[in-house]
Amino acid sequence: MGTHDWIKVIGSSQIEQYRFDESNLILEVEFKRGNARYIYHQVPLVIFEGMQAADSKGSFLNSNVKGTYEYTRLKEPVK
Repeated sequence: MGTHDWIKVIGSSQIEQYRFDESNLILEVEFKRGNARYIYHQVPLVIFEGMQAADSKGSFLNSNVKGTYEYTRLKEPVK
């Protein structure tokens, strides 16, 4: 358990990269537009695994994470 390394998303129009912190159940997503970075709280491991397996990470995020889990928007993108 712990924090996974950043996973770069190739071919996504929405998501630059994402990672998961298993200890704290946090899904962190950096978006391409506006260099926005969001932390989604209390996300189960099964959701992270589903996102990893999804053909479209953006569609999966929209259908299974947004509107379901509380989030915090961070202003700075990952360098």
